[in-house]
Amino acid sequence: MLSQLNLFKKKLSGSHLNIIVSVESAVKISDISVYLVGGTVRDILLDRSPSDLDFLIEGNIDLQYFANLIGGTLLQESRFGTFKIDFNGEIVDFAFSRQEIYPSPGQLPVVKKGTFKEDLYRRDFTINSIAIAIGEDGEFSKIIDPFGGQNDVLEKRIKVLHDKSFQDDPTRILRLFRYSGRLCFDIENSTRNILIRDLHMLDVISSDRLTNELYLILNEESASRAFIQYANHDDKMHLFDGAKIELSNFLKMDHQEVQSSKFSQELKFSILALSIPIEMLDTWVKKFNFNSDFLQILDGVFEINNIRGDLLKTNMNNSDLFALMNKINENVLRACLIIEEFSDLKEFIFLYLNKLKNLSVQLSGKDLIKLGITEGPKIGQILHELHVAKLNEMIFSLDDEKEFVQKINKNNS
Repeated sequence: MLSQLNLFKKKLSGSHLNIIVSVESAVKISDISVYLVGGTVRDILLDRSPSDLDFLIEGNIDLQYFANLIGGTLLQESRFGTFKIDFNGEIVDFAFSRQEIYPSPGQLPVVKKGTFKEDLYRRDFTINSIAIAIGEDGEFSKIIDPFGGQNDVLEKRIKVLHDKSFQDDPTRILRLFRYSGRLCFDIENSTRNILIRDLHMLDVISSDRLTNELYLILNEESASRAFIQYANHDDKMHLFDGAKIELSNFLKMDHQEVQSSKFSQELKFSILALSIPIEMLDTWVKKFNFNSDFLQILDGVFEINNIRGDLLKTNMNNSDLFALMNKINENVLRACLIIEEFSDLKEFIFLYLNKLKNLSVQLSGKDLIKLGITEGPKIGQILHELHVAKLNEMIFSLDDEKEFVQKINKNNS
């Protein structure tokens, strides 16, 4: 076992190992026990290098004193017994062992001080309920796995700890699909039965918590797998107010442009919003509490549907196209290029994004004054006319722009 534990340490970065040694130094002189828990242990067991460390503390110690002992800076603490410490720029999560009591489904729990095992029992899935004890000199002394999580990691399956898990915290339903997508794990049979029984509990989650879980899924590289897994299990599509979404649209989230974009989350959300029937979208939106960026995307989805008929009319010039497209969020337009249902708009969107969007005039307001235009509202009007003329390929060069302005000035003199 010890040789296996020492192999685990090889999956940790040098900075993580230094933090563990620092934590152990506090264990030596304090009446506390410290464990690595949760996703950190799960990823180590999967032979992956964890991106961060999660520590669980059993016992009592003053937070500021503890931070000083391990050479870190205490940043913040919450009413749920968790706190963060800064180690030379790396933020590490700590929590005191606790138990949770849920007063009613969907509500945040009442948190009480608890034992180490009670803390593991309050967690969402067995694969996240495994701990590694920190021993002397930062060594891993033993694995604690009271719920068979190691075997579930080995079998690549997700399993809840008890049959009221989703009723206690319905956000675990969406977390299950997020982990299933990320890890490519199956859902354990009894957990699947509990899940199907409790899918309706999605309707009791507050808009803030529901929105946060949706953001987390959209932030996953594997968001498409998570959504497809969800759709395959919930025939009533509670998350989408019953809207039927083509599974192929979820797969569009794997498109190279989506995955490589710095706006990957926004593009995935645009694909999702465009996939919901427009007549159901307004009702669906009310379930959530979206941030301003996502609300702008939703405005764009409504707008692209509103102007679709106008775009398909013949004899539309470039300036008219620019006026219609320029008020729509760019992520929505790029998502339209990916989704087949909007293929009739591709020609217009390509023209706007690749040519019209960045087409600008070279003359400035100061240049117009030098050319004899009186300072005032006329300046803005002529700049607009210049832009329209350039969009419609009536002028091309700087000389063309100057000639255009001189003609306007001559006609108005």
